[in-house]
Amino acid sequence: MHFTQQQLQRLMLHYAGKIAKERKEQKIKLNY
Repeated sequence: MHFTQQQLQRLMLHYAGKIAKERKEQKIKLNY
């Protein structure tokens, strides 16, 4: 598969947001 620069950026943003959300949820679980 070949992505354009714009598609790659969007994909990275989506992926980074997903990881950040999961980490946030894990942190909350650890804190309580």
